[in-house]
Amino acid sequence: MVAGDYNDDGCQDLALTGGAGWSSVPMAISNGDGSFNSDSAPAPAFAAWAAGASPVTLPPAPEETFGTLSILDTDVLSGITSSMTVGTDGLGIASYYAGGNEQNLRVAHCEDAACTAVTTTDIDTTGDVGRFSSIKIGGDGLPLISYVYDRSPSPVQFTQDLKVAHCENVACTASTVSTIDAAARVDDLTSLTVGGDGLGLISYQDTSSSTSTRMKVAHCTSAACTSATLTTIDTVKPDNGESGGYSQTGIATGNHGLALVAYYDGGANQMLKVAACIDPDCSTT
Repeated sequence: MVAGDYNDDGCQDLALTGGAGWSSVPMAISNGDGSFNSDSAPAPAFAAWAAGASPVTLPPAPEETFGTLSILDTDVLSGITSSMTVGTDGLGIASYYAGGNEQNLRVAHCEDAACTAVTTTDIDTTGDVGRFSSIKIGGDGLPLISYVYDRSPSPVQFTQDLKVAHCENVACTASTVSTIDAAARVDDLTSLTVGGDGLGLISYQDTSSSTSTRMKVAHCTSAACTSATLTTIDTVKPDNGESGGYSQTGIATGNHGLALVAYYDGGANQMLKVAACIDPDCSTT
């Protein structure tokens, strides 16, 4: 009995050898789960396999290729906290913060599959707006973007609203902008997914309370997300344990159509948490 990987799948197989005059070699081919399938190989071929030769003729190695790197927006401080998805037209579309003198939420729509050129549109220009954006394609086939509006007279006060922009076409050259949570002090990141009901779900942390940080989910009430149902799913601490710091969160839709929310609980806890929503608006986890 000889053990070896005779079909080049990374699993150990078995072969019964030693029979004088045998024209073939019985083999047990591993399924990788502890079970085997019976097979056989011509004796000359098996000798080559045992010596390390591939059981199949391999195609030549592909030539080395390189992607295309394009510089698309050369404005000062453009591209901060960017997010990207692919639209229903098959072309990429990115949301990002254009800093410098603009301080706007900007969208770049690729003009070809390699995104060597883009059409850019500033879709929200009111105040210092557009940080920490997240973009997805909604149930209506149009891009949906969550982001933060910093309306503080001073950065120290951190008055940060959660806002959403719903694009009116695939290139997002026009959009409807809505404030979803004006009472919040959104602590950095927003993350957006589209639920099984075709409506947006946004996870974010709200530090408006002086005693706790609330991990929240906003469930859009329409495809345009002009309003949303807000739910606090947990109370956490930011990464320095008191105030300030950075929130970390991500949201995705499972194959059951319900959201999963990953987030960071800081302070003395310093742990990753995951909340599994059991209804479309994540009012119960």
